Amino acid sequence: MRQWFSLTYSCVSENHINSFMKGGLLMIIPKTIFWEITAKCNFNCIHCYLGEKKRKTGEFLKETSLNYVDWLYKVGIETILFMGGEPLIYPYIYDVIKRTGKYGEGLHAGVLTNGFLLTNEVIARLKASGVSAVQVSIDGIGSSYKKTRGVNFKVIHENIRRLKENKIRTQAKFTINKRNLDAFDSVWEYCQENKILLSTSLVLEAGNAKNEIIPKPQEYFSLFLKMFKAKERSRLKGKFFGMPDFSIEEYFTKGQPETGCDAGRGVCGITADNKFVPCIYLSGLDTKEIFGIEPPEFNKNFLTAFNFHPLFRLFRKEAAEQFGCPIRKRIYKNKDPFSVYEFAKWYVSKK
Repeated sequence: MRQWFSLTYSCVSENHINSFMKGGLLMIIPKTIFWEITAKCNFNCIHCYLGEKKRKTGEFLKETSLNYVDWLYKVGIETILFMGGEPLIYPYIYDVIKRTGKYGEGLHAGVLTNGFLLTNEVIARLKASGVSAVQVSIDGIGSSYKKTRGVNFKVIHENIRRLKENKIRTQAKFTINKRNLDAFDSVWEYCQENKILLSTSLVLEAGNAKNEIIPKPQEYFSLFLKMFKAKERSRLKGKFFGMPDFSIEEYFTKGQPETGCDAGRGVCGITADNKFVPCIYLSGLDTKEIFGIEPPEFNKNFLTAFNFHPLFRLFRKEAAEQFGCPIRKRIYKNKDPFSVYEFAKWYVSKK
């Protein structure tokens, strides 16, 4: 039971997670894999959780990547999200997408990119490979974008326009950090005008993301409240975006949070150095130092690791018992200062 103030609520329903029986044991199957297909990148963003050291990691061989896709398909994975680094730098990205998507195993094949390399040729090859969707990181418009990523947003806008013209499902990702707290309005307006979906997340203190770009909890909570109100207004028009924390959103919409962290339950990740992790952000951290547990290597028996490795079990146990991020809880000495618990205290104190 997950405690919520003086009351208790049962763990979030698991019916969104696939499972099957094997040798008398119930095996959980994640639906989505975040795969760092390469750590190399053409940008050096201030909030990158990998940082410069990790970008020197080697790349997967073509045959290895194709084998991995087959393994993921055979156990029932539904979506593979190729990320980096910058996935469009990976020399075999089109081969791997083709094996994954509608021309291969029939899975959803998504690409998470900074958008700079989306030339006409690249977009044509993505489309021909059967890509399901492309998510472009947009952390501001104009000068606020350049502060985070170091290039002119005009280039990114043109590339998004090309994606739309080619009828490729296009999404945007807004990563909240201290330097773009005032950029949300312009990003949300841009997404509405260009009819693209928006998802949001909070920067994690890892890699390049040092303390000075981590917002204070009250700054994050103020922005969250603003985003929630914007989402409620847009709901009437049938336009939606993904909030950075489902449990805080449920605190408003349902009176109590229900959805905990999905890491190690519905989602997991393959890092660029071939580690298998419940949360892809662990790629930028020393898991052994933070959790006292070394993550397993990804291999053909990954589903056994997913169900029984102590790191995955720890993430599931904590998600069943409390809301918040297991990683932040350890970074900030046993308490996630950005969790729904802290938000509720802040929100009540404002009234």
